[in-house]
Amino acid sequence: MARKPWEPDTAGAGRVWTIQNGTVPYGGASASAASSAPASPAPEPAAIDYDAYSTEQLRSRIAELEASLAAAQQQQAASSSSATRDAEVLPRRKRNGQPYKEPRPFDFSIQPQRKIALRFCYDGSHYGGLAAQHGAVTPLPTVEALLWHALVEARLVDGSLGMEATGWTRCGRTDKGVSAAGQVVALWIRSRKVDERADRAKYEEELRQRREQEELPYIVALNRILPLSIRVLAWSPVSPSFSARFSCRYRHYKYFFPLGSPLPSNAVGPTPRLDLVAMRDAASRLLGDHDFRNLCRVDPTKQLTNFRRRIDGVSIDEVPRTWSSGQVPSSAAVAVADDEEPMLVLNLRGTAFLYHQVRHIMSILMLVGAGLEKPQIVDELLNTSAGGVARDARWAWEHGVSAKNGRIVLPGSTATEDDGIVADGTPTGPVLKRNVPGHEEFNFTPEEQARAEAVLEQLTVFAAKPQYEMAHEAPLVLWDCGFRPNELAWRAGTYDGPLPAPEGADLSSAATLTAAQLHSEWTRRATAAQLWRHFVWANPAPLHGTQKPSKTFAEDRFPALPHYTPEERSKFQIVPLGNGWCKPGSYWRGLVNAKREESAEEKNAAWLIGAGKRRAEKKGITPMQLAKGRNHRE
Repeated sequence: MARKPWEPDTAGAGRVWTIQNGTVPYGGASASAASSAPASPAPEPAAIDYDAYSTEQLRSRIAELEASLAAAQQQQAASSSSATRDAEVLPRRKRNGQPYKEPRPFDFSIQPQRKIALRFCYDGSHYGGLAAQHGAVTPLPTVEALLWHALVEARLVDGSLGMEATGWTRCGRTDKGVSAAGQVVALWIRSRKVDERADRAKYEEELRQRREQEELPYIVALNRILPLSIRVLAWSPVSPSFSARFSCRYRHYKYFFPLGSPLPSNAVGPTPRLDLVAMRDAASRLLGDHDFRNLCRVDPTKQLTNFRRRIDGVSIDEVPRTWSSGQVPSSAAVAVADDEEPMLVLNLRGTAFLYHQVRHIMSILMLVGAGLEKPQIVDELLNTSAGGVARDARWAWEHGVSAKNGRIVLPGSTATEDDGIVADGTPTGPVLKRNVPGHEEFNFTPEEQARAEAVLEQLTVFAAKPQYEMAHEAPLVLWDCGFRPNELAWRAGTYDGPLPAPEGADLSSAATLTAAQLHSEWTRRATAAQLWRHFVWANPAPLHGTQKPSKTFAEDRFPALPHYTPEERSKFQIVPLGNGWCKPGSYWRGLVNAKREESAEEKNAAWLIGAGKRRAEKKGITPMQLAKGRNHRE
């Protein structure tokens, strides 16, 4: 249909293409030429044979092209400057012809503010970690940087003041590649009806009018701006003194891994079948208050001297296969058929964690599962001084917890209590309850406890960390951050009052949309996983190498691998590292024979007189002040 004279030319007048020397209207023609008859296509330029040019001719040609390019750039700059001056002269008008009114600048100083906590998830494979790197250039964006951008874009915070001005605190810092399902930050944010600042009195009349309104739709506003790999899940009103870091009762991590391939292994993989019974035995030895310096990365820039942390719960479980079972699976060993490869998960809960602690723990557990180490290696790595683990067992006994292996929780801790005092009753967490009902099977008699401690007294001492590679970061997720119920109550709607909420209150307006988005992404990834599983079936079977030229419909409906004996599957030793990564195990001589790193004290001392001293001098402070500043920020 022909275009009417009064209709705009939408076919191409507004489109531009980027070229080497700038931008030109679509088609490369000027506006006047576009209104005239179509021009004939320009003849293609003849190809130039530069091979026949002499050196002088090539230099002359280069100079000619550079001069032509400079002239074109100068002309473009002049045209751009002229267009800018014309635009400054012409008044902006709305579509109806009325004069354009510049919007008033948004004044944050007159907006009510309140402190809230945000709960969100993110796929860490897209990001260079959680924490924003202020002023530093990173190859990948950080999660906090994008979350902060969304808060500024939604006009929920004043971007000109920076994150520190909002009282920003985070619960669990995650590194590059590590994901989170229940990360928490707290900050002061714009509010629709509450102002918790000291000078709220001058806005009292406006606040009185807003009192019956619901709160701003924080979740919807942020998720509209954030990428799909970051989703805000819930928010909660909190007190002005609330800290996402120091109010947290526990951090719960999950690390996902398959039981191991039913295929025969070779020098490059796949990951062998793991001994689940041995792994669970080793994991249970982590429970309690221990020195974890051999199960973490010692960062001398933080000058840590206390490496004691407490594990309240640890188990290795099969990942649920249903969405809504709600049934707690047994942690006991369950027989798994040779042709099954279930997905498993390490559940690890503690009051706080050291740098890379979970990945180091998972690496040791997989070494045990692969048969390269015995479960006792966990006790030995925790035995940083003579009798150290025996003293830990004595401490647990005095608090009503026996050293018997197989236990998965500390009774009376954050693993069993919904509420509890956060203040330290010990250097690493709340005081445990004694004689908790239901835990009698794990209680030792005094004689049994004494014999267990005597065995622990004879363990190898690892005063310094042996060199070994930690597990891959991708399967690790910060699953949950726990808080006291009287400090925080999550909701996905705009209702901001106490729970339980009155009838009709909006508690879930954002939850349905977010769940649909997350499930759609899971569907895509689950489908991709099945495609790759069928690629394994499509490959000629290892140790056989042949395939039938045709198969029946039933054979193609239900593909299958041949059965391999345990001897065929374990022909090669493999060091599993998680996420499908592994190393040949032929070199493995045991951690007791591995080269030792420098001790934590040696690393700290070297930093104080080396890199720490140089960096501190540039800032005019001492190395210890520099280290304390880093600890405070984190």
